Order: sequence, then C-alpha cells, then structure tokens
Amino acid sequence: MSPVELNSLRWIYFTYLGSVGIMATFFPVHFASLGFTAFQIGLLFAVRTAISIVGQPWITAAADRSGRPLRWLRVSLFGALLIAAGLPWASTFVLVAALLWLQTPLQTSTIPLLDARLVTAGGHTVWSGVRLWGSIGYGLCVGAFGLWMAQATDESVIGQRAVQAYLLLALLGCLAALPLRDRAVEGLRSPPRSLGMLLKLPGLPRFFAAHAMHWAAVMIFNVFIALHVAARGESALVTGTAVALAIVGEVVAFRWASRLLPPGTAAGWMPAVFAVSAVRWLVTAWAPSAAWLIGVQALHFLSFGVWFAAAMIQLGERVEAHERASLQGLFMAATFGVGGMLGTLAGGAVADGPGGLPAAFFLAAILEAIALLLLVPDMVRRLRDRLR
Repeated sequence: MSPVELNSLRWIYFTYLGSVGIMATFFPVHFASLGFTAFQIGLLFAVRTAISIVGQPWITAAADRSGRPLRWLRVSLFGALLIAAGLPWASTFVLVAALLWLQTPLQTSTIPLLDARLVTAGGHTVWSGVRLWGSIGYGLCVGAFGLWMAQATDESVIGQRAVQAYLLLALLGCLAALPLRDRAVEGLRSPPRSLGMLLKLPGLPRFFAAHAMHWAAVMIFNVFIALHVAARGESALVTGTAVALAIVGEVVAFRWASRLLPPGTAAGWMPAVFAVSAVRWLVTAWAPSAAWLIGVQALHFLSFGVWFAAAMIQLGERVEAHERASLQGLFMAATFGVGGMLGTLAGGAVADGPGGLPAAFFLAAILEAIALLLLVPDMVRRLRDRLR
C-alpha cells in the first residue's frame, strides 16, 4: 500500500471514530435540548442498532460482489454525511429519527469496509498500526469537545456544537477518501458466496455467539460506567480517568498487535481475553476504592485491543480476500449489533433491580463466562491437535 493510501486510511479512522464518539457521548444532550424524552432518545439509538444488524452485511456483501470495495466505502462516507447534513434543521422526533435511521446502514458499514480493505491489501500488521488512529481519534475528539464545552451550561448550545463537530469530522473523512485508488480486488477467482453460505462455515455461528457475549459485557461498561461511578459517590474525574486509561490500553494493544499475535496464535488468546475480562468486571462492580476502579480499566488492553485484533486475524483465516468484507459485515452485525443490544438491554434491566449497577457488572462477568464456555470445543480440538 502506498504512503498516500495509508495516510488517507489513518485519517478516515481518526475522523470516523471521532465522529462516532461525539454522536454517542453528546448527541443525547442535543436530543434532550429538543425536548425528547429519555424513552425517545433510547429508541433512536436502539433502532439504529437494529437497522445496522441488517444494513451492514447487505452493504459489505454488495461491496464484495462489485469487486470495488473502495467505491462502496466512498458511497458510505458521502451518503452518511449528506443525510446527516439535515440534522441542524431537524427539530422534531420524526425528522431526527428519519435522518438517523436512514443514515444508519451507510454510516455503520464504514468500519467493516475499512477493516476489510486494510487487512486484505496490507495484512494484519499494517491494519493494527493504522487502526489505532481510530482509537486515538475517539479519545481525542471526545476529550477535546468536552474541554471546549466545559463552561457551557445551555444544553441547546452544547447540542448544536456537537452536531456541527460531527458534521465537520464526517466531511474531513470524506475528503480523506478522495485519494484512495478505486480498483477491483485483485485475485478474484470466483463470485463471493452469499451471506447464507458464509453463515454455514464450520463453527462460525458459535464464533459469532462467543464474541457477541463478550461485546455485550463491554457494552455494559460503555453505557453504565458513568452512572456506576456517580452512584458510588465519586466525581466525574474518576469516569474520565478510567475511560482514558482504557483507551490508552487499547491503543497500546493495537500498536504491539503484530508482536503479540504471531501467526497461529490468535485463537489461543481468546480464553485469556474472556477470563481476564470477567475479572475486570467483578473488580469494577465492587472496587474497594476509586484507584482500583480506575486501575483495572487498563485491562481494556485485552478486553478490546487484543480481542479485536485477534478476531480480525481469525476472520481472515476463514475466507479469501474477495469475501472478507462480507464476513466482516456479518461479524460486526452479530457482535456489535446483536451483542450490543443484548448488553444494553440486559444491563439496564439488571441495574434497575435490587442489585443496582454492581449487579449489571456482575452480569457482564457472567456473559464472559458464557463466551468462554462457547470456546470449549475449539480449545479441546486445539489440544488434541497438539497431542497428536
């Protein structure tokens, strides 16, 4: 891959995940300033997740069938921006919902298309070195916006600025995509298999289920950590520091992924990832002090960084390059879509019960245990192969 293409992809990851961070963190403030109820705000994001479960695989499969995934990447980036451009003038729930839900298939397909392109063209070492810029973008953009708005007290001002920041980042991402060479995937030997055929690959449903359980647990952290810290009577500084440490761990993992995950070792990391993550959630639930609560988030190094890098390698071991985007879309839909909805809904339901927020993190540990159990057949198979 040329330096120009690599720099473009770095900038797309940075701006895209930066814009996602702004949307996830500050768009609810904008919606509240428009008078939306908590139920309506939750509905906006829940339906987006449901749409992505269908939309991501459809678009990524279309990209594989066309043989020109970069064209579809540009369509996703520019299409999502054009639709979102109506948000500054949308003031009713119906209009906002129409824009966000119409944009969802395009916006959420960006990452699987990016990942597939980078892995197939540059390999996993190149991918991990470029992908870390997305994590940096998420953390820096959310942090910088928070500092910018630190003195603002008017929710409508914060919300409007959040929409503007999102659109600016989206525009910069589109501009970064322009230098990318739009060529067909090389080595196309046969038409890509349908999504239904890919789902019949040996062990794939169980693979997806395990990773969906893990991401459901991570989503409990993403959604409820701020509420958990507040319920413990600790300041927002604890939340910010904990999340910042988690992002640092994630970036470090991507930076050293090529050394941590030499060929043939990706699957072997997963039992450790799930087991250590379960410990992380238990400590988070009942940390004896703020220092413990913050420090244990360094394990995000494993919970996300090593986990996602290893999952990318395992996906590549299952299909050839011309089917990578399709499989990537299925993985994102099953893991981040289904798993994300499960974690958010189940975590919220448990948190509302007698056990409160600590019980939600205990549920996260249980989900990790389920993910670990789903790996047992593969662990047994690898053990048998070594003993032969």
